[in-house]
Order: sequence, then structure tokens, then C-alpha cells
Amino acid sequence: MQQRREGQITLIIHQLTRRLGEINLSLIQQIQQLSIEELTMLGEALLDFSGLTDLVTWLAEPLKTEEDDAPMRSPTSGD
Repeated sequence: MQQRREGQITLIIHQLTRRLGEINLSLIQQIQQLSIEELTMLGEALLDFSGLTDLVTWLAEPLKTEEDDAPMRSPTSGD
């Protein structure tokens, strides 16, 4: 299970770097603290990111579970 999580972290950081450019250490450390569920959600959300601000905003939002009425984490609307 831990190897799967580590592989997911590596892949997401690689994808974020390709999409957004260099990711600072602080953001990488935040990503490394995410659960497998959160990593999966980030992997989907990053497809809509247009800049580092989207990642920062996504990481700052509290995780919403399916039990909550509010939708799960999503990227900013890009206004």
C-alpha cells in the first residue's frame, strides 16, 4: 500500500511539473502528506490547472467526502 502511495506521489509531482513548471519544496511536502484518496482527486483536478495558483488553492481547500453536501475538492473556476 505504501509503495502504491509513493508511486502515486511521484507521478502526480511529475505531471504537475510538466504542466505548471517547477514546484517548490513547500508544495511538494504538502502533496506528500495527502492520503491516497486525496492524491487521486489531485490527479484528476490537475488536468484543469492553468497555474501554480490553482494548485495552491486546491491544497488549501478542506477535503470534502461523499458524505458532505458540498462537492469534493476542485480546481478554481479560472475567472
